[in-house]
Amino acid sequence: MRLRRWNACGRPTRWPYWRRRVSRSSIRQSSWGPQPCRTYLIAAIWTDLLWACQNRYFVADFAANTQVWVYEFAHRYGPGLTAIPGYVWGAGHAAELPYLWPSFDNGKPIAPTFSAGERELASQLVAYWSAFVKRGDPGVPWQPRWSSFTDRTSLLSLDVGRSRQLPLEKFERRQQCGFWDALFA
Repeated sequence: MRLRRWNACGRPTRWPYWRRRVSRSSIRQSSWGPQPCRTYLIAAIWTDLLWACQNRYFVADFAANTQVWVYEFAHRYGPGLTAIPGYVWGAGHAAELPYLWPSFDNGKPIAPTFSAGERELASQLVAYWSAFVKRGDPGVPWQPRWSSFTDRTSLLSLDVGRSRQLPLEKFERRQQCGFWDALFA
Protein backbone atom coordinates (compact mmCIF):
# COMPACT_ATOMS: atom_id res chain seq x y z
CA MET A 1 0.00 0.00 0.00
CA ARG A 2 1.39 3.39 -0.93
CA LEU A 3 1.18 5.86 1.91
CA ARG A 4 -0.22 9.23 0.93
CA ARG A 5 -0.73 12.44 2.87
CA TRP A 6 -1.88 15.93 1.98
CA ASN A 7 0.44 18.82 1.29
CA ALA A 8 -0.27 22.36 2.49
CA CYS A 9 -2.33 23.04 -0.64
CA GLY A 10 -4.65 20.08 -0.07
CA ARG A 11 -3.33 17.99 -2.98
CA PRO A 12 -2.16 14.42 -2.41
CA THR A 13 1.60 14.08 -2.38
CA ARG A 14 4.11 11.29 -1.86
CA TRP A 15 6.03 11.27 1.37
CA PRO A 16 9.61 12.56 1.24
CA TYR A 17 12.56 10.18 0.81
CA TRP A 18 12.99 9.73 4.56
CA ARG A 19 9.55 8.13 4.96
CA ARG A 20 11.09 4.67 5.33
CA ARG A 21 13.03 5.90 8.37
CA VAL A 22 9.92 7.16 10.15
CA SER A 23 7.82 4.39 11.64
CA ARG A 24 4.06 4.55 11.41
CA SER A 25 3.95 4.65 15.20
CA SER A 26 5.93 7.89 15.17
CA ILE A 27 3.19 9.61 13.21
CA ARG A 28 0.30 10.59 15.41
CA GLN A 29 -2.49 11.15 12.91
CA SER A 30 -5.03 11.91 15.62
CA SER A 31 -3.17 15.09 16.53
CA TRP A 32 -3.22 16.38 12.95
CA GLY A 33 -6.93 16.83 12.55
CA PRO A 34 -8.96 15.61 9.58
CA GLN A 35 -6.54 16.55 6.79
CA PRO A 36 -2.94 15.96 7.81
CA CYS A 37 -0.36 17.70 5.71
CA ARG A 38 3.38 17.93 5.40
CA THR A 39 3.49 20.96 7.70
CA TYR A 40 1.90 19.02 10.55
CA LEU A 41 4.16 16.02 9.96
CA ILE A 42 7.27 18.19 10.08
CA ALA A 43 5.99 19.95 13.20
CA ALA A 44 5.32 16.61 14.93
CA ILE A 45 8.79 15.30 14.10
CA TRP A 46 10.44 18.57 15.14
CA THR A 47 8.51 18.67 18.42
CA ASP A 48 9.10 15.05 19.37
CA LEU A 49 12.74 14.83 18.34
CA LEU A 50 14.20 18.22 19.17
CA TRP A 51 12.00 19.50 21.99
CA ALA A 52 10.16 16.86 23.97
CA CYS A 53 12.59 13.96 23.85
CA GLN A 54 15.87 15.84 24.05
CA ASN A 55 14.69 18.02 26.93
CA ARG A 56 14.36 14.91 29.11
CA TYR A 57 18.15 14.74 29.38
CA PHE A 58 18.54 18.46 30.03
CA VAL A 59 15.92 18.39 32.79
CA ALA A 60 17.34 15.21 34.35
CA ASP A 61 20.76 16.86 34.65
CA PHE A 62 19.24 19.83 36.46
CA ALA A 63 17.01 17.62 38.64
CA ALA A 64 20.10 15.79 39.92
CA ASN A 65 21.26 19.01 41.63
CA THR A 66 18.17 21.10 42.37
CA GLN A 67 14.38 21.02 42.41
CA VAL A 68 12.90 21.24 38.96
CA TRP A 69 9.25 21.41 37.85
CA VAL A 70 8.46 20.25 34.34
CA TYR A 71 5.33 20.94 32.33
CA GLU A 72 3.99 20.53 28.85
CA PHE A 73 1.51 22.97 27.39
CA ALA A 74 -0.87 20.50 25.77
CA HIS A 75 -3.70 22.77 24.58
CA ARG A 76 -3.58 22.10 20.83
CA TYR A 77 -6.60 24.03 19.58
CA GLY A 78 -6.15 27.50 21.02
CA PRO A 79 -5.78 30.65 18.96
CA GLY A 80 -2.44 30.85 17.20
CA LEU A 81 0.00 33.72 17.10
CA THR A 82 -1.18 34.74 13.63
CA ALA A 83 -4.45 33.88 11.92
CA ILE A 84 -3.86 31.50 9.00
CA PRO A 85 -7.15 30.21 7.54
CA GLY A 86 -7.44 26.44 7.93
CA TYR A 87 -4.22 26.06 9.93
CA VAL A 88 -4.27 24.76 13.51
CA TRP A 89 -1.26 26.04 15.43
CA GLY A 90 -1.20 23.27 18.00
CA ALA A 91 0.68 23.45 21.28
CA GLY A 92 3.93 24.78 19.86
CA HIS A 93 6.85 26.56 21.43
CA ALA A 94 5.71 29.70 23.29
CA ALA A 95 2.00 28.94 22.73
CA GLU A 96 1.40 29.40 26.47
CA LEU A 97 2.69 33.00 26.55
CA PRO A 98 -0.66 34.69 25.81
CA TYR A 99 -2.16 32.62 28.65
CA LEU A 100 0.38 34.01 31.12
CA TRP A 101 0.51 37.59 29.83
CA PRO A 102 -2.78 38.76 28.30
CA SER A 103 -1.00 41.72 26.69
CA PHE A 104 1.19 39.33 24.67
CA ASP A 105 0.23 39.44 21.04
CA ASN A 106 1.73 39.28 17.61
CA GLY A 107 0.16 42.47 16.32
CA LYS A 108 -3.33 41.17 17.10
CA PRO A 109 -4.63 40.67 20.66
CA ILE A 110 -4.94 36.95 21.40
CA ALA A 111 -6.34 36.75 24.96
CA PRO A 112 -9.68 38.42 24.08
CA THR A 113 -10.41 35.49 21.74
CA PHE A 114 -10.12 32.89 24.55
CA SER A 115 -13.06 30.62 25.31
CA ALA A 116 -14.25 30.21 28.92
CA GLY A 117 -12.09 27.07 29.24
CA GLU A 118 -9.05 28.90 27.88
CA ARG A 119 -9.59 31.73 30.37
CA GLU A 120 -9.65 29.11 33.14
CA LEU A 121 -6.42 27.60 31.78
CA ALA A 122 -4.89 31.08 31.79
CA SER A 123 -5.91 31.48 35.45
CA GLN A 124 -4.27 28.13 36.26
CA LEU A 125 -1.00 29.13 34.60
CA VAL A 126 -0.92 32.51 36.35
CA ALA A 127 -1.61 30.83 39.73
CA TYR A 128 1.17 28.26 39.22
CA TRP A 129 3.74 30.82 38.08
CA SER A 130 2.76 33.27 40.85
CA ALA A 131 3.11 30.57 43.51
CA PHE A 132 6.54 29.69 42.15
CA VAL A 133 7.66 33.33 42.28
CA LYS A 134 6.32 33.79 45.84
CA ARG A 135 7.42 30.49 47.43
CA GLY A 136 9.81 28.75 45.05
CA ASP A 137 7.21 25.99 44.59
CA PRO A 138 4.41 26.17 42.00
CA GLY A 139 1.98 24.11 44.09
CA VAL A 140 -1.49 25.64 44.39
CA PRO A 141 -3.98 23.81 46.68
CA TRP A 142 -7.07 24.22 44.47
CA GLN A 143 -5.38 23.10 41.24
CA PRO A 144 -4.02 19.80 39.92
CA ARG A 145 -0.89 18.84 41.83
CA TRP A 146 2.42 19.80 40.24
CA SER A 147 5.14 17.74 41.86
CA SER A 148 8.84 18.30 41.51
CA PHE A 149 10.66 16.34 38.84
CA THR A 150 13.21 15.18 41.42
CA ASP A 151 11.94 11.59 41.26
CA ARG A 152 11.71 11.79 37.46
CA THR A 153 8.36 10.03 37.30
CA SER A 154 5.88 12.67 36.11
CA LEU A 155 5.31 16.14 34.74
CA LEU A 156 2.34 18.51 34.63
CA SER A 157 0.30 18.48 31.43
CA LEU A 158 -1.63 21.74 31.03
CA ASP A 159 -4.76 21.68 28.89
CA VAL A 160 -8.27 23.10 28.90
CA GLY A 161 -10.28 21.05 31.42
CA ARG A 162 -7.63 18.31 31.50
CA SER A 163 -4.60 19.64 33.39
CA ARG A 164 -3.06 16.74 35.33
CA GLN A 165 0.08 14.94 36.40
CA LEU A 166 1.28 12.88 33.45
CA PRO A 167 3.52 9.85 34.04
CA LEU A 168 6.85 10.29 32.29
CA GLU A 169 6.47 6.91 30.55
CA LYS A 170 3.18 8.00 28.97
CA PHE A 171 4.74 11.29 27.86
CA GLU A 172 7.69 9.40 26.30
CA ARG A 173 5.34 6.99 24.48
CA ARG A 174 3.19 9.82 23.15
CA GLN A 175 6.22 11.75 21.93
CA GLN A 176 7.80 8.62 20.42
CA CYS A 177 11.01 9.06 22.45
CA GLY A 178 11.91 5.36 22.21
CA PHE A 179 11.87 5.58 18.42
CA TRP A 180 14.04 8.73 18.37
CA ASP A 181 16.43 7.37 21.02
CA ALA A 182 16.96 4.18 19.00
CA LEU A 183 17.35 6.08 15.74
CA PHE A 184 20.05 8.39 17.11
CA ALA A 185 21.73 6.11 19.67
